[in-house]
Amino acid sequence: MKEEIFVIYDKDESYVRRLMKYIANNSVFQIEIQGFSDIDRLKKYLENKDADMMLLAESVFEDDPEIKISGKALILTEEAMEEDINGFSAVYKYQSSDNVLREVFKHYAEETSSFVKARKNSRVELIGVISPVGGAGKTSFALALGQVLAEKEKVLYLNLEDYSGFHHLVKGDKSMTIAELIFFLKGNRGSFPGKLAETVKRLGRLDYIPPALFPEDIRTTESEIWLRLFDEIMKSEYDKVIIDFGREEEWTKDVLENCSRVFLPVKKDRLSEAKLEHFQMVLHVNKEEALLSKLEVIRIPQSSEVADLERLSDSSVGRFAENIYFKGISYG
Repeated sequence: MKEEIFVIYDKDESYVRRLMKYIANNSVFQIEIQGFSDIDRLKKYLENKDADMMLLAESVFEDDPEIKISGKALILTEEAMEEDINGFSAVYKYQSSDNVLREVFKHYAEETSSFVKARKNSRVELIGVISPVGGAGKTSFALALGQVLAEKEKVLYLNLEDYSGFHHLVKGDKSMTIAELIFFLKGNRGSFPGKLAETVKRLGRLDYIPPALFPEDIRTTESEIWLRLFDEIMKSEYDKVIIDFGREEEWTKDVLENCSRVFLPVKKDRLSEAKLEHFQMVLHVNKEEALLSKLEVIRIPQSSEVADLERLSDSSVGRFAENIYFKGISYG
């Protein structure tokens, strides 16, 4: 099978290099990226190659009116309100690389086939974080662990709580959340990889899918759709996916059983211990011994430190997460 090719052209060489570097470091898919700032080099390259996707400066029509445009092509424009140029969809040039990439994938999300392919013969590692105890630092730990791992690997964070509070903590576009991915799967509308790439946002080096704004989006979604969502994510280029579980759903145990590790934060008080014992008892009664043996109960040290959400890996909870994950060192 031939390798998919993404061609970028703009006469500003530094812009091309910057965009290529960003895509190479942040794309969740394997693609071959070819960048050009010289029209003659581009033309020569296209004599022997067919691009699957092209992102071309608006000047390309003047630089070489007969240039061979193949695959799906988008035009970089310097006009923010431009939507169409010579019959091609336009992407505003002077915005962040993250937004450029998101717009690019937006145009591919509903194609009948993806222009990218999932990594062959590989499997994403799922890591679960769940707790029957509220206020035990579950989300802080999950985010910190994700950021620690993201320093060396490609990691995705997924929050499945009814009320994550994420949208009040992280600034940015709130229109695309995990709910959009769910609706996309329900409608069977084309390329999931493209839709995933469009939805994903970044917190430092950690990728994340914005959580649902409304609990109903999680509670009313059928188990089949959730399992399909995880199946599609398992085909992505991520090395690890951190799943921050909310309340238990019908499909929760199916996903937990596929996690390589499951962390269970609790607090140091009798009520929390009682809830932990209850949780473990239910698993035992339901003959979930494999899952029960997989649980790693942790007690996160309390701290008054106010950590930057994008730098949790440098905080006390980040150091705790690193020790727990790599060294098995716990506290309390």
